[in-house]
Amino acid sequence: MKKYGTAPLVALLVMLAAARAFAQNVILDSGFTEQTLFNVQDSVTGFDLDSSGNIYYMQGPGLSIPADTQITESTASSGYTSATTLVDYNTPVYGDFLTLHNSTLFYGESTAGNVSYTGLPVASPPATPTFLANMPGNYDLEFSGTTATTAAPATTAFVSANLTFADNSVYALNINTGAYVQVLDTGGDYSGPIAFTSAGDLLYGESGGTPAGGGIYLFTAAQVNTAITSGTSLQISNGTEIINNVGNSDFAVVGNDLFQAFNQYGGTASLTLYNLSTMTSTPIGTVDNSGDFFAGIRDLDGNLVVADTDNFSTTNFIEIEPVPEPGSAWLGLAGLVIVMAFGRKCASA
Repeated sequence: MKKYGTAPLVALLVMLAAARAFAQNVILDSGFTEQTLFNVQDSVTGFDLDSSGNIYYMQGPGLSIPADTQITESTASSGYTSATTLVDYNTPVYGDFLTLHNSTLFYGESTAGNVSYTGLPVASPPATPTFLANMPGNYDLEFSGTTATTAAPATTAFVSANLTFADNSVYALNINTGAYVQVLDTGGDYSGPIAFTSAGDLLYGESGGTPAGGGIYLFTAAQVNTAITSGTSLQISNGTEIINNVGNSDFAVVGNDLFQAFNQYGGTASLTLYNLSTMTSTPIGTVDNSGDFFAGIRDLDGNLVVADTDNFSTTNFIEIEPVPEPGSAWLGLAGLVIVMAFGRKCASA
């Protein structure tokens, strides 16, 4: 087999990545417009935003840093032209999620199965990950957003993970001690996303590898509290199936709207809006390059952020705005942001 030298190969990849960067976008349904915010010549495996719109993302291994994984911040005030490395693994690992909570970044990776954290701001040189818990098959981490009437205080995160690689579950994780307890046993489902409503109700999305599997289930805050205090985990049958769909990869909740990313094997990654009051659905769009994935969905004051990646050479952060129409669920919202990234949100364990 003929081999290319490292320098020509990297140059070729950079050229190809640059060619794709500005063509890569989302094929939108009517009622939406889009604008590329910035692109990264690398894979992105999870991200979040702060209240100023700064974007924190986990990148690599890929084109830019093939032998490493880092967490980077791109600032809104610079128009996302300024990128600073905050965390450096100093080794290649494969990320699963990144969540910002109270000036602390929480992130998971599948290589060792660890959940780690880093406080902000980060001094120079870049920080190394601080170990929190070993949770193999970790997939998603969210906070309920409610503390006054819940058995889970502000120091509790909720993690969707397939610890045994045979049975995905949701766990309540104490971010001070690293101890966790099972809250929901899905009974063998693929790893699925989680989100919380403003009332603290847990939403769990089943994620079959093909369009044959799916469904979004709601568990009330009271059910979650009882599971934590009693030590008896919930089952899927204890929840209410509010949406019967074809699969779930990531969630974001804005008011009564649930945004869903679905990355299906052998199919096209898609975005859908579900209204939790009327239980109606609105297609948003799909990726325009076969093999691209959505890495996650985040909202910022009604804006939505996601990432579109080819899992090696290019990730685009894209803003998608709704075109307001009379009666639209988004009338009066500032906009919708979408960024897409990586096969980690690939509806698999």
